[in-house]
Amino acid sequence: MSTNIRARLARLAGAAIVTVLMIGILALEVTGHTTIATVVIATTALAGVAAALAVLVWIGGGPGATWNSLTPGSLKRDLARMWARLVGTRTPLTPTDAGIWAQARTLEDLCELTGAWLSGRLDSQPGYHGTVDVDDAPDLRDALIALNRVGFLTNTSQDGFDGTGYDGAHWVQVAAVSGFADVHTVEWLWDVMANSGHRFNVVTVRCKTSPWWRRPVPGIGVTWRDGRTTCAFGRQASRNVIAGELYDGCSDAAIDALCAAYQVTVYDWTPGFNEMWPILLRAAEARWCATCRTGGCETCVECGNGRCPCAPADRPRLLP
Repeated sequence: MSTNIRARLARLAGAAIVTVLMIGILALEVTGHTTIATVVIATTALAGVAAALAVLVWIGGGPGATWNSLTPGSLKRDLARMWARLVGTRTPLTPTDAGIWAQARTLEDLCELTGAWLSGRLDSQPGYHGTVDVDDAPDLRDALIALNRVGFLTNTSQDGFDGTGYDGAHWVQVAAVSGFADVHTVEWLWDVMANSGHRFNVVTVRCKTSPWWRRPVPGIGVTWRDGRTTCAFGRQASRNVIAGELYDGCSDAAIDALCAAYQVTVYDWTPGFNEMWPILLRAAEARWCATCRTGGCETCVECGNGRCPCAPADRPRLLP
């Protein structure tokens, strides 16, 4: 079932529950029979619980969800998804892309699809409405594609800027990128940044598992307007945020992989500079080629501009 149909059914279920409740209240007001109204409201409440459970599995759970997938651990995530759809939030995924993203199971799968979106092979990605909108700094887009190819799942980036903005105010930005990575990729990023000779920093947090009333780890200020912070990267995300906002439409296995990964932010200390992107691009290409050589290939002409044919083929690719 397509995401659009599931979204319509979610809104229809919510509207039906509200309508029956209104009928019960109206019956109380018009007839004055408290017993009739109470029965109607109680029946509606029971029906609403049953409908909510069905919606959580069928609609909130995403493609392939079953009754067995309704566990305490998945309940909050599915509630976040259902609420977003009931209030009218539409998924940014196209019908065709939704089926492809739903097949992703691992961090590597998500990296592959994000790289395909950045390079124009996919039209949409979860959590971002619109086409690719990467800043214009030299090597920025190529660096993001290369980073995804070596295991750093990027989801937010910006170039460095220091000057007058669109509104006449003084805007300052530091070059920054954030996303998800496993421990080996995090260690690699630390080595690259530490040996670059520039003032870069790598910040990591884990998925937020504390109760909802405890605040997440705050993000790092990366944009300022006339001295006031207007944007931050790297704010600690909980499972609800990952599943209900950032990667809605992905499988439970993909969400599990994201929650197990590190949430990583890499940024330049110096506002307005963009030296970080060519450094990351060269390092990612070198790491990719090193992976090829371990598989028996000493040279690979495809490393710089596409999927390497020498890469290990121990899992099926989601895209041809």
